[in-house]
Amino acid sequence: MEIFLTISGGVMVFVIGQLIVEAFLKPILDQREVLGAITSEVVFYSNVTNADLDKHTIASQKIRGLASKLTAKTSKILFYRIFSVIGFVYSQKKIETLEVLLIDLSNIEIENEGVTDTCKVKLAEIKTILNVKR
Repeated sequence: MEIFLTISGGVMVFVIGQLIVEAFLKPILDQREVLGAITSEVVFYSNVTNADLDKHTIASQKIRGLASKLTAKTSKILFYRIFSVIGFVYSQKKIETLEVLLIDLSNIEIENEGVTDTCKVKLAEIKTILNVKR
């Protein structure tokens, strides 16, 4: 009987641990992965000009895709408000602002003289939210 209780207890601890990981930790890590990818793309494509329209199109598509992923990953996090108060995740307001900035940035058309001031301002705001120093 003691062996059965020990095995049952071990199985329950494992199952509860897996539930916690899958329900709470994995979605937070997924969101952080997307935030890292956004940081990478913003830094990588921050100098794209009209000299290379193909690069601009690719950058625009990738940034829009990452904005969509951020929305999806954020919506999967249970008890988001509690985790943001604790500091485990960005505040909902920051995430929403970041999503809007990314979509706006992906919609900007490059003018003849290159990267517009609007584009530079949006990039700077995104970098500020993500704490990017470059």
